[in-house]
Amino acid sequence: MPPHGCAITSADDAVCTPADKNRIACETGADLVDLESVAFARSASSLQWSWAVVRGVSDDALTHLPPELRRWVDSRGRARLPRLVTDLLGHPRRLPAVFRLRRHAAAALRAVAMQLDQLIEGLEGR
Repeated sequence: MPPHGCAITSADDAVCTPADKNRIACETGADLVDLESVAFARSASSLQWSWAVVRGVSDDALTHLPPELRRWVDSRGRARLPRLVTDLLGHPRRLPAVFRLRRHAAAALRAVAMQLDQLIEGLEGR
C-alpha cells in the first residue's frame, strides 16, 4: 500500500482473529492496527519534531494469529524464545502458521527498508 494510503488505529494488544480485526475496522474505519507507534508519535509531537512512522505489515485482515503470540514478544519487541518454543511444542500444528508469519514479517521488513531508502533519498535531495 502506498504511503499515506491507509488509516491506522492503535491497540494495546495484538489483534489475533479476523473477526476482531473486522470489528476494529468497522468501529474505527482503520485499515491497520499499530501497537507500538503511538508512544513515539506522542513524544515526538510533544517535542514539536517533524516525524513519520514507516510500518511493515506481516498479517492482513484475514490472517488468524496464534493467541500465544502476545506472550512471544516482550515489551521491547524482543522474542521470548523459550516461551515460543514451549508454546509450539504444546501446539505443533501452529508451526506452519508461525513460519508463514515469519516469511511475511521478513517481506514486510524489506518493504520498510525500501520505503526508508526512498525517504532518505528525498531528504538528501532537499
